[in-house]
Formats: sequence, structure tokens, C-alpha cells
Amino acid sequence: MTMELTSVERGATPSDEEARLRALNDTHVLDRGAEYRFDRLTRLCTQLFKVPLAYIVFIDRDTPRVKSHAGEITRSRGGRDVSFANMAIQRPGLFVVEDAQSDPTYANNPYVAGEPFLRFFAAHPIESQGQRVGALCIMDTKPRTLTKTEGLILRDLALWIQSELQNDEERARATAVHRALLPTAIPRIPEYEVSGVCVPSQAVGGDFYDWYLTKDDQLVMTVADVMGKGMGAAMVMATVRTVLKLIARTPVLADALQDAAQVLDEDLNRTASFVTLFDARLTRDSGEIEYVDAGLGLALILRGDGRFERLSVRGLPLGIDSHARWRSGYERLEVGDALVIFSDGIYDALGGTDASFGQIARALFAASTLDEGIRILIDGIGDRPAADDVTIIAVRRNSYHRA
Repeated sequence: MTMELTSVERGATPSDEEARLRALNDTHVLDRGAEYRFDRLTRLCTQLFKVPLAYIVFIDRDTPRVKSHAGEITRSRGGRDVSFANMAIQRPGLFVVEDAQSDPTYANNPYVAGEPFLRFFAAHPIESQGQRVGALCIMDTKPRTLTKTEGLILRDLALWIQSELQNDEERARATAVHRALLPTAIPRIPEYEVSGVCVPSQAVGGDFYDWYLTKDDQLVMTVADVMGKGMGAAMVMATVRTVLKLIARTPVLADALQDAAQVLDEDLNRTASFVTLFDARLTRDSGEIEYVDAGLGLALILRGDGRFERLSVRGLPLGIDSHARWRSGYERLEVGDALVIFSDGIYDALGGTDASFGQIARALFAASTLDEGIRILIDGIGDRPAADDVTIIAVRRNSYHRA
């Protein structure tokens, strides 16, 4: 049985070729090297269909681009105009050639008339943004048929690849949202040093940090983490960030967080999300810090004499209990003291134990600047990929205010 034996004009291109190429470029699939998820699939195809060759091929403007293969055609025998994968993307659905050597449409194809002397070819297009950008292909050097069940399996595997490409695009969009909402400039405050970094993980989450100076010369610093990953978490994070900005003028920080919790409660309930965060306000002249901790629990005061302490006033995350109350904690930075706030991404990457706090403190104590200390920390976990974003911000008082 042949599911599709219509002649396909050699070298044909879809009428909306530019749109197709844009859709292909937007996937960025050709910007990356070999990927295990796709290599595993092509190996699986050779086993499922009992064929020696399986390929995932994306069709660029002039060239078929192999993303993954199991088995190998020893050398290319031409460009797009002789590619069976290019023929497969000319129309939706399965494309099957049961015996290429006996069909005059394909008998002179260099892959049929020469090595590897293909006889059987079956493919299903891979789509992105409604455009057919590539194909999942299986091939054999012997003629054969493709059963209805096998055709459905090949289709489902191609749809899985499509789903992966869509997920990749969603992660890319979430990354763009995430990066756009991070602060772009470090606040410059006489007598103080401010530093920080956020290193996104491969799976985009809802981490964010913020810092800015208010009109009354206070430095506001926030580290927060929205439960979950991907575009959904990034969208919730953007909402939380906006709300925190709106309530920043509330005189008492605990009251401000209470207002934020009320505003966010319905959205967090509907999305089954919660938010851990640490929010602090530093008054420049006095060095006084007012802070509130909603479930983050990852902030340290580093003292100029080499001691450090974990801040102890903590409350529930936002979205857990609509009746929860928070209270403000207070500390004061003297010359040489620093406040350090970080996410569970860096905490977990350093082992996720009480010893991790000591590692962070020692790195910052040993460095001459906060920038240097944070760089040492990030470099130290560089070969231990975190499951979450790695975020750390810090402020240190270097001198007293002079009127």
C-alpha cells in the first residue's frame, strides 16, 4: 500500500517560502548542535520501523540541514533540489515512496541511482508557526510498504518534534520577558557599594531581582521567586514586579507587602502559584535596613569583623494564606557591613545546607569588592548547572555619610 505517490516536482518550493524560512529561523533549531532528545528519537525510529536510516532534516533556503540521524548516508549527493525531505514538505501529511527504483519520478535521483541506493522512503513534515520547515524521515535500501499503524506512529513522532520546537520558542519568549524585567543599571550611592547578578537556568523560571533609589534617598532591593517555570511563571513574575513597584511608597514595608498580597491574591489563586520574596529598604544616611521576608529565607548580614548572621524575621510566601500577616525586621549597616540576598538557585548549587551560607560569606569576605566576590561565587558553580536561576545581590557600606 502507498499512502502518497503523487509526483513532486524536483526542486519545488512552497509559494510562501519567505514565511517558511522566517518560521524556521525563529525556532533557532539550526543554531544548536546535536541534541540528545532528537538523537534518541532517530535511533528509536530505526528500531520501531526496522529500517537502517532515520533522519530529522530541516530545509534551509538552498540546503537540507540534518539535525539528527541514525545510520548515515556517506556523502551528500546534491542540494535541496534532490532531497526527499524537500519533496516531503511540499504538502501536508505522509509522503511515501515504496520502491523508488521502479518509479520513473525518482529512479534518476542520485540517492536512488547511486549510494546508498535508496528504494523506500517515508516522511512526515515538521511544522512551526503553520509552516512546514522540515521532516522526520525513514529510509531503506529495500522496497517495502508502510502500514496504516506505522504511518500513524511516524506522524505522532513528527508531532512530538513540533511540540519540542514550540516549547523551545516558549522558553525563548519567557527568557526575553525575564531579561527585559531585570534592572539594567547598578544604583550609585555615595558611601555604598552595590552589586548583583542573575544567571538564568536553561529552564526559565520566575526568579527576578530589582533595585532602585527612591526620591527620599532609600535603596529598595528585592529578590523574588515565582513557583514554576516557562512563560506562565514569567508572566506571573511580571505582575508581581509591577505590584511591588506600585506599593513601594507605603511607609511601613510590612504594610506594603500586605497590600501587595491582597492585590495578588486572586491571580495567585487562579494560577495555583505562590511567590517567595525578600524585600528591603536601606536608608542611606543612617544605614538602617527595614526588611520583610516572605518565605525566601536566604539573606545574610556580613559584619565588618568577619562574622555573619542569617536574618531571622520570616513569614509565609505570598499566595499560601490570604489571611497571613508579615512583620518588618530591622538591621543597621555599619562601615564594613553588607547585606546579601540570594535565590535558592545559588543556595542549591552550593549544596543546599547550612554550610552554603558560610561559602557565600567567605567568598565575599575574601574579595576586595562585592563584584569580585560575586564573580568568584558564580565561577565556582559554573560546572554545576543549577535547576533554577542563580540570583544574588548585595550592598556594603564603605564609609559614613558626610554632611
